[in-house]
Amino acid sequence: MRLALALSVAFAPLLSACDNAHHGDALPAAADQGGKADGAVGVEILGMLGPQAPVDATLPNKTARLGHVVWATAGSTIDLEVTRTGSAAKLDTVLHVWGPRDGQGRYAELIASDDDAGYGALSKLGGLTIEQDGFYLVEVTAGGKAPADLTNKAFRLALHCDGNCIASGPVVPAGLELRWVERSAEYRALALSSYAAATARIEQLAADGALPQHWAVVTDLDETVLSNLQYQRERAELGTEYSSSTWTAWVARREATLVPGAKAFLDRVHALGGTIAAVTNRKTIECADTEANLQALAVPFDLLLCRTGTSDKNPRFDAVQDGSADPQVPAAEVVLYVGDNIQDFPQLSQDLRHEGDEAFADFGGRFVLLPNPMYGSWTSN
Repeated sequence: MRLALALSVAFAPLLSACDNAHHGDALPAAADQGGKADGAVGVEILGMLGPQAPVDATLPNKTARLGHVVWATAGSTIDLEVTRTGSAAKLDTVLHVWGPRDGQGRYAELIASDDDAGYGALSKLGGLTIEQDGFYLVEVTAGGKAPADLTNKAFRLALHCDGNCIASGPVVPAGLELRWVERSAEYRALALSSYAAATARIEQLAADGALPQHWAVVTDLDETVLSNLQYQRERAELGTEYSSSTWTAWVARREATLVPGAKAFLDRVHALGGTIAAVTNRKTIECADTEANLQALAVPFDLLLCRTGTSDKNPRFDAVQDGSADPQVPAAEVVLYVGDNIQDFPQLSQDLRHEGDEAFADFGGRFVLLPNPMYGSWTSN
């Protein structure tokens, strides 16, 4: 049956706690649990839900809470229904509808719930009248009759709207950090000048005969070589931020673009005989799609070292230098590190901010830093 409630529960979006990848590259300790922090407390928001356009999803376990966002205008009446797909026998679900979303990105009021009005033990809500224009969060979770060992049960969530519900909602103004990366002359100038400095250093070492026989450049990927601005924009439009599953889905799309200046610099490293080691905190399961994305952009690299356990990159930095990263790639002295997060550089952390200016002496020389105001280990400071 349907139960209409007014319960104040806030789902405040969290700042993403990614490593360099809000998405794959230097996690603060609190988020170093095999992924990045979820975009909303307790509910993982997967995407938008529109009328006559059902979405398929999978409940990974009994405690999972999955959400889709609906835009509806005041006076619209919506119907929601969960059905099974595939082999999801014995699936029991509960529907909750929260909203409207407030200016802080919270869905603070539970306006409707249903446990088992649908087929079998599935959930269904009919005739829910929307009282205020806005975004609403539709949550699906396992019900009390779902088996305790419920794993990877597929379902379909459908919306019918009598009124005005659209799949994308109104355009949400991008935050200043996204607008700066996407639209400012300053971001492009900083990225290009960072890579110009990196190129100049390598060329000067070559001109001075100071490059070892086997030498390497270590580079981060996300927001250093690959731009994930589209992912950031899509999450912002949902009023949420990073989540592990949506990030993996983004990587699988292979749609990251190039950071200005990155490819020209890496091409120059190869032309001068250097080894390129990409050290990223994208997970191992994301490595194949990452490689394909790099290849599609014609980005040269010799080593792609994804995260297998800890987000700490130092063991992988060492593996490049001692030759243990890949038996087909000889040991190489790293002459330059490039990244957008302090943890992209050997033995450094946010603690560096407490040190004197002399502690930053390697930046602009052996260390080259790219701008990233969107996410990073700094968010936990």
